[in-house]
Amino acid sequence: MYCFDLKNGRELWSLKTGASITTDVSAKDGKIYFGSDDKNFYCADTAGNIVWKKDLGTTFRR
Repeated sequence: MYCFDLKNGRELWSLKTGASITTDVSAKDGKIYFGSDDKNFYCADTAGNIVWKKDLGTTFRR
């Protein structure tokens, strides 16, 4: 996952998971939520740090 500054296109941070991220992302109260094909559901903060992850035993596809 990548975060970019929308004004100048500069990359602010990136976050790696164990596999592809092909799902939509949701954000609420300064947290970013998404699933990865590594079978985990993630919560990250707006600085790109993983707050928590939960193994749900399934891939996430659109």
